[in-house]
Amino acid sequence: MVQSFSSHLDPLTNIKTIKEYEMENEQLKNENFELKYQLSYYRNSGGADMQLVNREDFESLKRENVQLREQINAMVVENNKRVKTDGEKDRELLDHKNRERDYIARENEYRNVISSYKNMEADFMEKEKKYSKMISDLSATENNLCDQVKESNNLIEQLKIQNKANEEKNSYLEKKLKDTMCVLEALREDNNDNITNITKMNEQKKFYDNIVNEQAERIKNLEENNNFLGNEVKNTGTASKLREEENKRLINENKQLKSLLEDERRRTNDNLKEIEESKRRSEQSNRMQVENINEKAQQLVLDNRRLSSNLSEFESKLEHTRNEYEKILRKYNTLKNEHGAVINKHREEQSSIDGYRREITKLNNSIFNQRMFLNKMNEFLDHVRLQIKNIGGKVAKFQLNDRNKTVLGKLNIRCNVGINNLLKKLFKVIHDLRHKNSTLENEVSDISSFVKENRANNRTIKLIEEFSKEFEDARNGLNECRAYLERKGKENKLLKNELRKLRKCHRCVL
Repeated sequence: MVQSFSSHLDPLTNIKTIKEYEMENEQLKNENFELKYQLSYYRNSGGADMQLVNREDFESLKRENVQLREQINAMVVENNKRVKTDGEKDRELLDHKNRERDYIARENEYRNVISSYKNMEADFMEKEKKYSKMISDLSATENNLCDQVKESNNLIEQLKIQNKANEEKNSYLEKKLKDTMCVLEALREDNNDNITNITKMNEQKKFYDNIVNEQAERIKNLEENNNFLGNEVKNTGTASKLREEENKRLINENKQLKSLLEDERRRTNDNLKEIEESKRRSEQSNRMQVENINEKAQQLVLDNRRLSSNLSEFESKLEHTRNEYEKILRKYNTLKNEHGAVINKHREEQSSIDGYRREITKLNNSIFNQRMFLNKMNEFLDHVRLQIKNIGGKVAKFQLNDRNKTVLGKLNIRCNVGINNLLKKLFKVIHDLRHKNSTLENEVSDISSFVKENRANNRTIKLIEEFSKEFEDARNGLNECRAYLERKGKENKLLKNELRKLRKCHRCVL
């Protein structure tokens, strides 16, 4: 059984059932009937003062009844206001439910967006795997390029070996030239054909000079290419320091080759000078020796051409390697930029998803708080309705019916003066009746003594005894009425205390 708020603070004891209240009501009706009879009897035998007092008491009871009705009407108005506020709160609850529905729909949309972002993230991860695979392929191509550079270094070593062989051949040719110079010195003046050969050799000298210049330019280009490759290798990082050192070594070797070629040029110039001197010293020459010299010179030219072709091939390979490296570097930079853009986009989307999640959690917390508040308000309103219902039932117990109002009207007691004033008036009436009863008892005792002394007849004694008996019954009824009114006064006091506490609690809530 749900207890009221006031019963927790000031619990009522000896609560009666409806049947007991009906029995008590029936008993009170009988008492009222007896009191009416006695009052009518006393009114017929009593004076006008008692009627005046009863009329004033009836008016006070009437006023108290009006006040109680006004209080009940105020409580009804307040209850209607509470019902109205309950309706408004129900509408607010409906609005909150609609908002909650909208929030749930938005949450579902956010979840769909998050799932799409997750799918995009999976795509980005796959792309990242592809990019990592491409980077590994690029590293493999870089390793291949390193192998090609090693091959080119081996080729340079082979060219160095060939240059050494050419130097040996040149030294051998120098010796042969010295031998021929001795022969040419003896035959120069007598051999006009040698003059033509010398002119041819001059032309060959120019040809050799051109070849040497071309070789020098190619070596210079190789140095520039090696410098460019060295700079590119420096940009790739610490992993290519070995290649830079290798390129430096190649540059040094190319410088050595250049110096060797310069020495060879100087030697050829010296040889040509010696040949010119031999022109003056020799006029006759041995055609067979000249042919041998020409063959050896042609062989040297072929060797130089082969060396130049090898150098051009090496230069083309270096150029191809440089182009491949530049392509790989450009591709690597583009892939790196794309990867950075993908990572930035993923971070932005992740931050937006985190913002959506925070907003959803805030909305869920606000909805949960509103639900808790509405649940508490509904519990409080249910409690207040129950208290109002209990108070209405208790107020109904203290309301006067029409029969009691007529009785109080006959006693000249107003019904709207309040229960305390009503009890006060009734106590005053009872006090006056007790006072009159005491006077009547004195008169009865005087009459009985007079009758005994004067030996009155039996009829008079019988009337006196009946009057005494009726008077005793009336006095008992008045005592019972007084006890009943005292009990009702206590119940009224408890009800007022409970009503005051309930109003105080209602003000605190508002």
